[in-house]
Amino acid sequence: MSNRFTIFMGRDQFRRQLKDFEKIVPITGKSKLFRPGGGFIFDWQVEMAEKMGYKCCLGTLYYSDMQLKSPSIVATLTMMNLGPGKIIILHDGSKGRTVETLEKILPRIKARGYKVVTISELLELEI
Repeated sequence: MSNRFTIFMGRDQFRRQLKDFEKIVPITGKSKLFRPGGGFIFDWQVEMAEKMGYKCCLGTLYYSDMQLKSPSIVATLTMMNLGPGKIIILHDGSKGRTVETLEKILPRIKARGYKVVTISELLELEI
């Protein structure tokens, strides 16, 4: 899916986005997951995606990593609110800031006794 706000898409465009995504990225694992662009979605979009075999997945920790220029600030905010089952949203393409943010938070997450897992793995856990 593009990062365009999902709520601005009509039915045909939304369906096309999901189908185009499948052509680009092979679907692996047990679940077909998607995050709506902008984090907002209409009920009809959830229903359409579910009919196509997808589960809608939203994050719980998002601190505008594309707008904030400081990986240290994003890392600090993330760690302040970290908890069991939290889903951290970071974006590719932020000029190396995502990698720098991960370098800061991953050791700290491990030090707190948490394990980083995929969303598919998270869905299988009892939290």
